[in-house]
Amino acid sequence: MEVRSADGSSYRAHGLVLMAGSDYFAALYSGGWADATGLHVLGAVPAEALEACIEWIYTGSCVAADD
Repeated sequence: MEVRSADGSSYRAHGLVLMAGSDYFAALYSGGWADATGLHVLGAVPAEALEACIEWIYTGSCVAADD
């Protein structure tokens, strides 16, 4: 799967890993929101936040921004 942040940065991740680690991604990729292209743009999420979320899902830890 490819997830794109508000500024256009793209991150590739395994759909099953995203779904297992996040209720949002589980709903996104398994329900009526599922997109055959495998791309989802999170227009309100900055790259740093999206990268931290994906890192958290994969490793259980991340470096978070000050905000």
